[in-house]
Amino acid sequence: MEETVHRRTKGAPNCDVKSLVLALVLMPQLIFALPVWAEATQNMWGVWKGTLDDADIMLCIQADPDRSLYDAFAAIYTTANYRIELLDRRGDLAKTWSARADENRKASLHTFDDGSIRMDRSSGDAWSGVTLAPIPFSQVGDNTRPCESAAFNQPRAILPTLQSTNEAVDRTTYEVLTLINPAGNGEVSTFQLKSGPEADEVINRWLRRTLHEKATEAPYYTCTIEALGAGTGSLWEHRLRPEMISDHFVVVTEVTNIFCGGPYPIETTQWYVLDRKTGEEIDTSTWLHPDAFNLLGPSAGDGPEIGNPDIEIGFKDLLTKAFLATHPDEGCLELLDYVRVWNIRPSKAGFILTPEIPNFLKGCAEDLTFATRDIEGYLSEHVREYLK
Repeated sequence: MEETVHRRTKGAPNCDVKSLVLALVLMPQLIFALPVWAEATQNMWGVWKGTLDDADIMLCIQADPDRSLYDAFAAIYTTANYRIELLDRRGDLAKTWSARADENRKASLHTFDDGSIRMDRSSGDAWSGVTLAPIPFSQVGDNTRPCESAAFNQPRAILPTLQSTNEAVDRTTYEVLTLINPAGNGEVSTFQLKSGPEADEVINRWLRRTLHEKATEAPYYTCTIEALGAGTGSLWEHRLRPEMISDHFVVVTEVTNIFCGGPYPIETTQWYVLDRKTGEEIDTSTWLHPDAFNLLGPSAGDGPEIGNPDIEIGFKDLLTKAFLATHPDEGCLELLDYVRVWNIRPSKAGFILTPEIPNFLKGCAEDLTFATRDIEGYLSEHVREYLK
């Protein structure tokens, strides 16, 4: 059998010995560098920003294996069109990312010593190949998800300029003022009266104040990212519109419509009645005679032992007939046993009663309109002054 001979170059050290010596020399540096390497390749957590022409590019990454799976994604957009793309980490955890909408559209991530990041994909992506600088954590907030932070979302914030259009109700022209965030999924709107008594300016100040307060608290930052995480779209609307404008009243309808993913959007509606003589908001909860509710709601029969039986019985009959006329399903009559609060407001036809109802009775009639002559006997004395 032929003997295998391992030859060494004269004067060269043993390769194994050389590797061992080198490892011993570099061991402290390798141990020191290991956490940095791990952080760079696994713990991606923050917001980055870059500029291309006149557009900003914003990137947020929430990919920390020590946190919940909810946080394991990135989002990127440019202010050229504000369209957000959601990216998930693939393969080697750090360097390969793919679009959630299309896993075949992969992007490679490059990190630099100064904390900057570059994502490369196709030339059709405005952000591809642009170096993005990190935004300091002091601006992002250590205790929040970066993709929900103002640092990431601020360029998508509601624009400070108003859109203005003219509309009319009850032959009265008013101005609609709308703030729309550039991503197109958030809107806050109100209106302004154009002419009328001096009290209208008081009403206009109330409406303007409401607009800015609602715009400030708009949750579309978190709403959008929650919806993206669920793979759906999002919507946040807060609208104030005049339901009626008369010589006595301005009735304002306030609608909030929120969809952040899930089975269905959440919509709420409430009303305000403003006095056109003073400009002040009117508390309509006292407009109905207190005895009117003695035979209605879950507390029926728990009121005063002696009430006005004509008002008690007559008002219940009035509402019962109204429900049967608007919703022939007798099951809806149960509504009268559940409603605790009735919202009342004036209308051109007379008065509208809207019950605050539980969700399982949402299919029943909500708005009941009564002619003034039919409900006048159940109104409080001070309301009748408006009818003269």
